[in-house]
Amino acid sequence: MQRLMRVFEDFLHGFDSGVDMPMEAAHALVRGLDSPALRDLAGLDREERLEIRDLIPVVAEQLGCGIEPLKAVLERRVGEIAARYLAGECEFTDALSGILALFWHYQDEGIGYYCCDALLHLQVWLDVREYNEPFGSYEAAERDFRARAIAMVDGCRNCKMASHRRRPNR
Repeated sequence: MQRLMRVFEDFLHGFDSGVDMPMEAAHALVRGLDSPALRDLAGLDREERLEIRDLIPVVAEQLGCGIEPLKAVLERRVGEIAARYLAGECEFTDALSGILALFWHYQDEGIGYYCCDALLHLQVWLDVREYNEPFGSYEAAERDFRARAIAMVDGCRNCKMASHRRRPNR
């Protein structure tokens, strides 16, 4: 169920527009999930995007789940990337790039943490590392990112830095 809900989020919120939803629905049926709308979804062609978009909330409801709003999904995904970095499962630059990609994609919607805004100075460092500005070294840039990653994993609830607090709701 968790896998299916994640690909629903990917499709609906634009995280992965290439996901083959009918195939994912078919895999969910094989794994033992079932509902009339899930069977309908599995029978569609992947190019029937509007029909797929209309069916996803029906499938979720029939399976007793809800699709989270973009804001909640984005904050969770940023926290997941930060947590993987802190656990040593991904490199600093990969985590930074992943979080910044989400930020750039959704910044105009005012969604996310101010932490993401504060990472913009690291975007400059990432793009022009040969200049070593403004940090002077990989280690200094990583230290700054680590502090922000810790805050993001916590949802920035206990963060003391003003730049980590949540954006006001629009």
